[in-house]
Amino acid sequence: MLYHSTRNRSLTANSAEAVLEGLAPDGGLYMPQALPAFDAKACLEGDFYAMATALLGAFLPDIPHMEDLVRKAYTGKFETEDLTPTVAVGDLHVLELFHGPTAAFKDVALSILPRLMSCAMEKEGKEEEIRAAATKIFKAVDGQGLSRVDFFLEHETNRVVFNEINTLPGFTSISMYPKMWNNMGKSTTELLDDLIAFAETAGK
Repeated sequence: MLYHSTRNRSLTANSAEAVLEGLAPDGGLYMPQALPAFDAKACLEGDFYAMATALLGAFLPDIPHMEDLVRKAYTGKFETEDLTPTVAVGDLHVLELFHGPTAAFKDVALSILPRLMSCAMEKEGKEEEIRAAATKIFKAVDGQGLSRVDFFLEHETNRVVFNEINTLPGFTSISMYPKMWNNMGKSTTELLDDLIAFAETAGK
């Protein structure tokens, strides 16, 4: 499935490339060239996980293992079984978007986006390149224990560009370092236990 820029229909990318690039090289948004075949009525009969898998799978067919990605992204992260429930307020129904880990609507997107990007990078051959570069940079600064190494993926060339290394990344409720580990299945408590165990071993 191809996506094209809203500013230039000749600039195209497959769905995995579109996820990694974000914006098209000319600054336009990526839009599907054609809407995929999709049974909306059948989709609405499923739970959140089934609906999310069906929708994302239809629009991002170049990213594999979508059901597994969705399950790992959202299971146990939200306070309610329906991640974004609707509640009756008088004659109206209100969509609640505050049941995620940071009580913000962005939790819905940011819980799945790192997994989509990781899977897309693996498909496009970028994940191993980034991992190797991060390891090399960590060793170059004589890093110890933990760090967060940030990169850009250049639009025009698809080239991986180093941005910065955080040798002591934050640990607040919105910090990316623990959130990235959370998205990979490791809780913040488990992460802290691992880091403390490492520090104790390194200090001997």
